[in-house]
Amino acid sequence: MPGPAFLTLGPAPDRAISGAMSEHILFAYMLNGPERGARLRHEPEIVGALQAPELAWLHLRASHARTEDWMQENLGWLDPLVLRALLAEETRPRAAPLGEGMLLILRGVNLNPGQDPEDMVSIRIYADPARVVSTAVRDLVSVGDLSEQVAAGQGPERVGSFICRLIERLNDRIEEFLHRLEENCDDLEDALLEEPEPELGAQISEARRRLIQFRRHIGPQRDALSGLIRAESGLFDPRETRALVEAHERLTRTIEDADALRDRLAVVRDELQGVLSGRVGRNLYMLSIITVVFLPISFVTGLLGINVGGIPGAENKAGFWIVCAILLAIVALVFALLRKLRWI
Repeated sequence: MPGPAFLTLGPAPDRAISGAMSEHILFAYMLNGPERGARLRHEPEIVGALQAPELAWLHLRASHARTEDWMQENLGWLDPLVLRALLAEETRPRAAPLGEGMLLILRGVNLNPGQDPEDMVSIRIYADPARVVSTAVRDLVSVGDLSEQVAAGQGPERVGSFICRLIERLNDRIEEFLHRLEENCDDLEDALLEEPEPELGAQISEARRRLIQFRRHIGPQRDALSGLIRAESGLFDPRETRALVEAHERLTRTIEDADALRDRLAVVRDELQGVLSGRVGRNLYMLSIITVVFLPISFVTGLLGINVGGIPGAENKAGFWIVCAILLAIVALVFALLRKLRWI
């Protein structure tokens, strides 16, 4: 079929193409036609499928050293701007209509082992009515879920449906991660109500850091979905457009929930600071009371301890007990005075 307006779709290159699929090609599938759900395992059939009128999907490893050269050699119909966007190291979610096609960059939760989920993974997509080419630097569970559906023969048959399903999977994972953050916030609130310790502050700070990073990533994604809806691309039928609107609403609610959770964590942090400040204040108060009680006693004992003659009771055998009684009387007097002043 003819390519988008800005593309020149020519025949396959004359050079020989190796039959085995290389490491930079993660997978490729037919999305519709007689071979719907069939996995394409050899480079010549992948290149041919992308030039055929049936819808095909190719997913590549963007960070592989061979990817750029392979795309330039076999996907020469891609606009250079699209090629650079698919291979860029740093990306930001966006949707850009390009003739009959669409360049779409989205992000998903990073569920790779040993990595932070809030450090989201970018997926870059070029789609037109006959082909989908996607790239990612790291694995993305949402892409894996969609590929399993395709392999089972239950995948989308239209490019608009493909994009809607992928966005739905991305939103599912985003909502799951936010739910885990909310559960973590609940645990922090419970710990605050039980026996808060200073170490709780570090946990609150870590939760806020993760939430802020997560919020910073999904904000632009909402803008990208908004741009995708406004583009009114011919890739989407009315039902798919409604699905995009619903996906945008879901992401908007997620962002609002993230903002509310950020406020909750701020309240928890302030309450913890208040509890710890109150604890320090009580400790200082007790120390002040002890100081006030023992100050007159220290004065009397210091006065009686000077090495000069004439100390009263020095020759009296009961002098020690008399001094102890006087000190106890002073303590009782100080306590009575503090109670009268409502200090204790």
